[in-house]
Amino acid sequence: MPLVHHDAPGARRALTEAAYAALLPPGAPWVFLCIGSDRSTGDSFGPLVGRALRARGLEAPLFGTLEETVHAVNLEATLDEIRRRHPGARLFAVDASLGEARDVGALKIAHGPIHPGRGVNKALTPVGDAHLVGIVGVAGWMPFWVLQNTRLSLVWRMAEIAAQALYAGWLKASLPRPHDVRRPVRDAALG
Repeated sequence: MPLVHHDAPGARRALTEAAYAALLPPGAPWVFLCIGSDRSTGDSFGPLVGRALRARGLEAPLFGTLEETVHAVNLEATLDEIRRRHPGARLFAVDASLGEARDVGALKIAHGPIHPGRGVNKALTPVGDAHLVGIVGVAGWMPFWVLQNTRLSLVWRMAEIAAQALYAGWLKASLPRPHDVRRPVRDAALG
């Protein structure tokens, strides 16, 4: 999926369809892992998405909210807990990212893992069978400073759109489709 700017016309619909496609095919359950810290404005994107998904009533297992963040220090322990509590589950990772100036405010959903910490030169375990990233700032010089000085209003709006799309895509992927529903066989004697 190409980058979608969070406030572009049709962004939520495009992101919902991308989330739906990433969550298919049906099979093993999904666990959502929203990575980031509430101690850095830009890095709070993941926990804000997690908070918004929980507030919407997401019925899938969810790790990483503003109250219980998943970050570089506890990522490995959280992954171990996910494997122990949800063996065989697929992992949908959410994280902030740094990119080019023209892409700040954009979101991307794709299959495959993300590389948490890459933008700040940390070598952490790649995570996810699918992922959503939000580009919250410009990559390059002093990435910690960029994340620390990102506008909260931008990160908040991006997180809200991301959570709306993920939740809608998850619902669409989770609910039975018309061809999956067994229709009752009418008794011929009853007409």
